[in-house]
Amino acid sequence: MQGLFQETGPCEVVQLSNNKIGTIPREWGWDRSSHMLYIDQPAQVGFSYDTLKEASLDFLTGNFISPPIDPPASRSQTFRKGIFSSNDAEMTASTTEDSSESNFGICYKARQGVAEVNLFAESYGGKYGPAFAAHFHKQNEKRERGEISRCKSVDIKVKTLGILQGYIDDLVQNPYFSLFAYNNTYGLRVMSLDDVKASHKKFHQPGGCKDKVKACRESVRLHDPENAGDVSIVNTACVQATIACNGELSSVYLKHKVFSTPVPPLTYLEYLNMPEVQSANGSRVNFTESSSTVFDAFLNAGDYSRGEYTSTLASLLDSGVRVALIYGDRDYICNWFGGQAASFAIAAASRSSSPSYIANFNSAGYAPLIVNTSYTGGVVRQFANLSFARIYDAGHFIPYYQPEAVFKLFTRIIEGKNPSTGESIPNISAFQTKGDANSTKTNSLPAQARPTCYLRKAQDTCSPDQIEKMKAGKGYVINGIWHENKRERAIQG
Repeated sequence: MQGLFQETGPCEVVQLSNNKIGTIPREWGWDRSSHMLYIDQPAQVGFSYDTLKEASLDFLTGNFISPPIDPPASRSQTFRKGIFSSNDAEMTASTTEDSSESNFGICYKARQGVAEVNLFAESYGGKYGPAFAAHFHKQNEKRERGEISRCKSVDIKVKTLGILQGYIDDLVQNPYFSLFAYNNTYGLRVMSLDDVKASHKKFHQPGGCKDKVKACRESVRLHDPENAGDVSIVNTACVQATIACNGELSSVYLKHKVFSTPVPPLTYLEYLNMPEVQSANGSRVNFTESSSTVFDAFLNAGDYSRGEYTSTLASLLDSGVRVALIYGDRDYICNWFGGQAASFAIAAASRSSSPSYIANFNSAGYAPLIVNTSYTGGVVRQFANLSFARIYDAGHFIPYYQPEAVFKLFTRIIEGKNPSTGESIPNISAFQTKGDANSTKTNSLPAQARPTCYLRKAQDTCSPDQIEKMKAGKGYVINGIWHENKRERAIQG
């Protein structure tokens, strides 16, 4: 629902008055160019569930309290009673590959009359996207060989795979965390050159991130080739890799809040939990955007380090799937330096000789992303069916920050048109963008926006001081936003 309400859906949720929220049309919703299907997954996330359970959710910790225990009376505004999933880790997916199977079933049921699908994923979607597309492709091959009944199945052909701000592969992208923190196009430096050198040494040293990821993947290959996440020695190896690769990243990210951008409005979290909205959409559970149970299940299986998705993307590319990587240049956690490196790695892993990606993608230039007569929204490199775009002044949730630019790029990608201009391409296998070899445009960071404390996302949007005041029963909540006093409410509008 994050993508639907914050970024690309037909509507967005806004405050209509001091005590009322509702929806308004989104000008650059992607439904203008395509039918859209948004999926809450894995089970126990969003509106998806396994079994129903009555409980009270503590917004400040994300924990649940089940009857007969009641929330403390002094914390009435920071708890909500409702119906939720079981929160049983055994009843949800623990790996990306595990999630692929359930998503295939969802898409199979929704696909009636659709010849092809364009699959777009964001952030962790750098893993989800290629895994799901590859799973669909494998099911199609099984159907072709007669291993799946043709009468009881249909082809789900992925025409385009788009990845927005995706984290695809540690081995490719991890070294760019420190590089981006030291030398980026905003002139913001939060690491010294010595820190960068130390980070790279740590990545490459024996037993470091690089070695542990390789050990994890070798263990998967030998002992858990289906990536089910149920083999303890594999899970241990992959958890160790995740810890080795993420420790330094987390400390830099949390300490500096690098490129901190305004959080897209989270008003939809309150909207989706309104009784009239839940009744209208037939939901049987309260909406929870994320689940600590699912997070822990993936973490304990070491899913983060398991997949070698650059090679998966290359295989999809070689099979004729259009692969598009889209990155905003104001995000650190999935920065565009690493995304660009991933695009080169995909080209290098391609086995196609006609067209040859390894030579022709690397030699393609960056063409301007022409949005309208007065604005260029970024640059894009493309050869044949592989493209990489840098979107100017966009944070992690790219379509929120640059809605028109990303909408037009999305439309051009799925229609197979020139990503720079929107013009038709006579021969896609020979198409190559022209321009500079590198994207060097520099930007200036704007002033920090005043943060908003959303009750249902308190751990991410509220300060420690605000959380302590909420624990003490201070302040008040309007339309899902916590305010310390009326003066603050007036300032925030």
